[in-house]
Amino acid sequence: MTRCEFFRQNERITGFSVCGHSGYAEAGQDIVCAAISAAVSLAECTINDVCGGKAKVRVKEEDARITLTLPAS
Repeated sequence: MTRCEFFRQNERITGFSVCGHSGYAEAGQDIVCAAISAAVSLAECTINDVCGGKAKVRVKEEDARITLTLPAS
């Protein structure tokens, strides 16, 4: 199962982490996992390229985890 956890500091969202395999198909063939990865990439590109932010993305293949963190304001 894929899980998403949002990070908050006071009332501000400071990032999120998505982890786990969706179980739709085998790893490497799973279109649901591919869609989730694409959504995280879209969020990063929108924040960094469109909004001029400095979000950082970490990928841990062994944990099937992608974490996006926003800088402190």
